[in-house]
Amino acid sequence: MIGEIVAEDGSMCRGERLTRFVAKHDLPVLAIADLVRYRRATERFVEHGTTSAMPTGFGDFRLQNALTRDQECPCADFRGVPGAASRCRPVSGVRTS
Repeated sequence: MIGEIVAEDGSMCRGERLTRFVAKHDLPVLAIADLVRYRRATERFVEHGTTSAMPTGFGDFRLQNALTRDQECPCADFRGVPGAASRCRPVSGVRTS
């Protein structure tokens, strides 16, 4: 649960007033950056989906589907060809609709 401490007048409790309150009640104080760091360390934002065959004139490849649950790009569907990228050859993408 996320909560916000408010002053008697209903305004947000900040600064020295907040510091005194949390010390008096032995409460932790977290920044949004702390929550982001925790979620990135503990949650999976990409779910691996199906794998399908993709035969081409250049060889047979596996196409891996993935679904992201990122706030900036919710439920976006991605496809990729798993494998090691070469430093000598550029990596190119294939998009079909």
